[in-house]
Amino acid sequence: MCQILLLRDRDLDASTKLGTGIAVLVVLLLSVQWIRVTNGQPTVLRQQAPGKPHLIKLTWKASSSQVSGYNVYRSVTPGGKYLRINPSLVPGLTYTDNTVVSGVTYYYVTRAVDDRGHESGNSQETSAVVP
Repeated sequence: MCQILLLRDRDLDASTKLGTGIAVLVVLLLSVQWIRVTNGQPTVLRQQAPGKPHLIKLTWKASSSQVSGYNVYRSVTPGGKYLRINPSLVPGLTYTDNTVVSGVTYYYVTRAVDDRGHESGNSQETSAVVP
């Protein structure tokens, strides 16, 4: 709506309209990324550059319950059979998967673990494509 009003305003020059349009686009793109990062699902932070060993760094929001740590699960099919990939409980909110191979799409979920060893249900699934 803002862009339509700007386009119709004859008192503004083209560079002002273009600059405003670019600013609106940047804000929209940043807001989509912000929503993706803050919706509770594990999110891919970084993939390694081509020619180097691949890795995927995951991060997630803390559970609202008291937890001892987290387990990270991975699948090669969406909603598929997840296998735990962390050898021991992850105490923080990040995990780096350095066992990925090129050309594969991976699907991840996390589960919170309480002090009795009980796991929560799966978090929302996220995916990463390894180039």
